[in-house]
Amino acid sequence: MGWPKKNEELRLYFERKNKTFLLIDIDNICPDGSYEAIGELMLDPDPTRPCLCSTSVSPIHLYRKCRRASWDEMPDIWKKTMKEWIVKEPEQYRGLWKIGGRNG
Repeated sequence: MGWPKKNEELRLYFERKNKTFLLIDIDNICPDGSYEAIGELMLDPDPTRPCLCSTSVSPIHLYRKCRRASWDEMPDIWKKTMKEWIVKEPEQYRGLWKIGGRNG
């Protein structure tokens, strides 16, 4: 099983140090080369109730500090909060699951 290579819209990453998730819109690249993303507002990090905001993230941060994650790996409270930021149902986005797994 691997990640989709074509027609991806979103990617999900897990930040190892902060134990938070980043939802990356890979089609929207900022002028400085970073990706537009939805991530944890780190004012009061509490994994039981994430507080999300729009942000940007550099590809090098994703490479060094994060690992690719699947939608199924996220806790339910994260799924519920992330759904508020996306237009379609998560199952309709390519890139949130591995190929051969759910919706692959």
